[in-house]
Amino acid sequence: AEPAAPGGASPAGVPVQAAPGDAAPSPQQEFNEQIASALLAQDELELQMEAAQQLETVSRASSPAFAELEDARERFIAGLQSLAPEQDAAPLVQNFLPAVLPAIKLGIRFFGRGRLINLVSPLLAKLIAGMSGPESAPALSRAIVDAGLKLMNLEMDESEAGNLAAPALAATLEETITRIASLPDEVLDNEDLLEGYAVEAFEQAAAANLPAMLSQDTYRRRPELLEGGLNAGWVLLPLRGPKRYKRCTRSFRVALAPHIASEVESFEGATLAEHLQEQFGVEEGETVDAELHLFEALPGTTLADIAHGERATLGSGLTDEANVEQFHPLTPRAAGVLLGRPGLGRAFPAWRPWMPLPAGLRLYAANTGRRALLASDQSRRLRRMLRVSVVLDGVQDQVRLCVYVSEARAQRLALRLREAGIGGSVAALASGLQRSLARRLDVIFRGLAPARLRVIHAAMRPGTLASAALAQVPPAALQAFVARLQGSVVQAFAEFAKAQAQRIATAAADPADGMTLVFALERTPGLNLLCRALAGDATAAAGLAAAVASGGTPTTRVDVHAGLRCG
Repeated sequence: AEPAAPGGASPAGVPVQAAPGDAAPSPQQEFNEQIASALLAQDELELQMEAAQQLETVSRASSPAFAELEDARERFIAGLQSLAPEQDAAPLVQNFLPAVLPAIKLGIRFFGRGRLINLVSPLLAKLIAGMSGPESAPALSRAIVDAGLKLMNLEMDESEAGNLAAPALAATLEETITRIASLPDEVLDNEDLLEGYAVEAFEQAAAANLPAMLSQDTYRRRPELLEGGLNAGWVLLPLRGPKRYKRCTRSFRVALAPHIASEVESFEGATLAEHLQEQFGVEEGETVDAELHLFEALPGTTLADIAHGERATLGSGLTDEANVEQFHPLTPRAAGVLLGRPGLGRAFPAWRPWMPLPAGLRLYAANTGRRALLASDQSRRLRRMLRVSVVLDGVQDQVRLCVYVSEARAQRLALRLREAGIGGSVAALASGLQRSLARRLDVIFRGLAPARLRVIHAAMRPGTLASAALAQVPPAALQAFVARLQGSVVQAFAEFAKAQAQRIATAAADPADGMTLVFALERTPGLNLLCRALAGDATAAAGLAAAVASGGTPTTRVDVHAGLRCG
């Protein structure tokens, strides 16, 4: 994942957490993930969506922390909105903050939670005093409206528009306590240090949630008080009922030129350019105008939650399950390339598509006004994009790598084989596959696409997540293994395309959506040591690089199928 943008210097040189998120999964989430991994062995999208719906229901039902946070948030908002003049907000803050900690699941010592809340509640109450209450709240509500709220096309009456301050302050305090709870013990144990860090955490959270409330001179002297230099607010949505996510009051008109869209990475190593070409029919080399909308996940938020609330914004007429594919992670790099404001981005951790999003994760959707490409005339599902999955089978001494080729790519591939002649086109096709593989294998072997990597080995304990075990392998050795794997696959593809061009053309001509290339690599150098290293064998991890370097070329078999046939 990309490093989060720093939020400024801290009093003792230890940075306050730059963004919430990266929370450890709960035992229930881990159990759900293990069930999903078993269910999704065939990696079929329909199975994914069915599992996602089931696991979302289970997750909400079995995660009382999310429900308790929703209730506490609503009580805090109602309490702020009914706060009498001169009434202290400290009791409201003290009752609200304890519900945040279990939902964000940061590793703060349990016995220290009560003490932490007691210490920071009065301070945070003072910090929001100038923005809450019947005299001050209207000014914050007006600032949110002035910062672009009307452009969001939300249906609200004047009373609702006048009550935007309390939800915004709730979001600010949630992010503040998340940042504070991530501090090291030596800060949490020192009351003097903690106060300074708490003020800084509040300033960072306010910059990330609230519009400009201070003088222009203040922001010139302290530009970090406006996140990304943008005067905008983040509104808790939906307006009525339990809140599921935030949306930025500003949207952005951008020209997505090919050289820009190809530099912005989306999920699992795909690029924004690939998304536009494979799911919306944008031609290679074409520049499209788009309106970018920004969103942020609350604890327990799923992509389907945001898709359901933003049907009008996405404007595709698709189901919520299909619309989730229109969201992309707003990383610091994506925010910098697309918006020129890297500070608006958040680092993207490992995440499974069927699980709730990490709290604080930011996303964007690019509305181009183009009609989405559907898998068939009867389907409301978008065409699938290119994807890669890997099975490290230590039992059979075999690596199985599956490359699903999108319908758009499959047609281009078959056309180039026909028009350019076999010899002249294979090199270009192999080069394109190498680029696509490099991005996706990098993401997979950094543990950022857990659903795309499976390990079969006697030493692996049941339930062990391969993506998490990758941290036990020396990075240089892992890179050497991946480079050998990638080189073998690309070479095998070039030979297959040269000898079996007609089979590729037949698979591309089939009415099924896209096609699948399956590679089976026998006796891949270092495979057994890698599997043992992933199982926790330190000796195997130390010898991996040498085994990869001294090993021979694996024997590779290639097959092609119409449609999605990974498994």
